[in-house]
Amino acid sequence: MNDPVIRDFSAPAADGYPLSMRLVSAESPTVAVLVSSGTGFPKGFYGRFARHLAGRGAAVLTYDFRGIAGSRPDDLAGMEMDYPDWGRLDM
Repeated sequence: MNDPVIRDFSAPAADGYPLSMRLVSAESPTVAVLVSSGTGFPKGFYGRFARHLAGRGAAVLTYDFRGIAGSRPDDLAGMEMDYPDWGRLDM
């Protein structure tokens, strides 16, 4: 089993808000998996799970919802969002 390829990057949500993402992938993936975090959990929480799946041929994308960890703005108090935005825009 080879070590997975891991890449951190930012990509826009449906409304353009930048989300922090991590792709953990087998060298030649045969399946794709999207992991949407539990409320308030950062993408890194799912790292072992993502590496496990990548070791079995998957490309796994984890990300931080807006307002969480790497997708948190400098001024969180001034951020305008509601939790349905996570489903409507981030997923």
